[in-house]
Amino acid sequence: MILSTSTKEKIIDIRDYYEKRNQLVDVNFINEILITIQKEEAFKQSLKYKFVDEKKGRVAFTEFGIMYFHIDLFMKYIKINVKDWFSDFSDKNMSKYCNFIALLIIFHECSHSWQQNGLEMYSEINRLHHDTSCLRRFPLKEILKAIRLQINLLRINEHAYFERQANIDALRELVDMYQGYEFLNFIELQHIYNLSFKPKGESIVHDTLKKYLLEYNYNCEGIPQNLLFEVGLPTDKVYSETIYDAIDKYNNEELSYERVIEKIKKY
Repeated sequence: MILSTSTKEKIIDIRDYYEKRNQLVDVNFINEILITIQKEEAFKQSLKYKFVDEKKGRVAFTEFGIMYFHIDLFMKYIKINVKDWFSDFSDKNMSKYCNFIALLIIFHECSHSWQQNGLEMYSEINRLHHDTSCLRRFPLKEILKAIRLQINLLRINEHAYFERQANIDALRELVDMYQGYEFLNFIELQHIYNLSFKPKGESIVHDTLKKYLLEYNYNCEGIPQNLLFEVGLPTDKVYSETIYDAIDKYNNEELSYERVIEKIKKY
């Protein structure tokens, strides 16, 4: 998922409106952002969302390509995490921190909508997304396999390829939108962190499919290396080793964020 420049500019305008008034994120903020993204041509009018208020639930989630936002939990999550994430920053304008977290959540779920609606231009990636999302909706019927599957699903966290990719998509866009902010380094660090995940097997996708009791059967010929890397699909060995080496140098403050991204895109 990559948002167009015009869409990001409109989102920045909404963000700035709130920041100038030191106004914290609210349901109108969320609604305006989502309506703006709905108009993004890349989503082909497939972006749908609903606000829910169940007593128990998740802050936000996406099923069958539809995004769901639990507003009360959404607000509580932001208020809790803004203190943990930005306690070292002295700016008293809390709206900029709260609204950043809100955008991170929204963009993350938009990426899941992108995955589940099969909007990638490469059919094999869309097939991968379809296979994993369908399996999550309809667990295997065989009792023993179903038990194994449920145990494995409990172990799936941010390292699952679809969660990692959603984080990468969201953070990539936010880095572009928060140029000049004092916490830009924090966003860049989180972006690199998600890019730095290393697979246990042949790729992060392989690792995820193994937990889902699925076989890898995808032909990724012709797909750019940088997209394969972001999704977590197998890449050329020299390419992946170069990228991980660049990330290590970034962590050791030997290489800038910009140089790492440049290597991912152009190597």
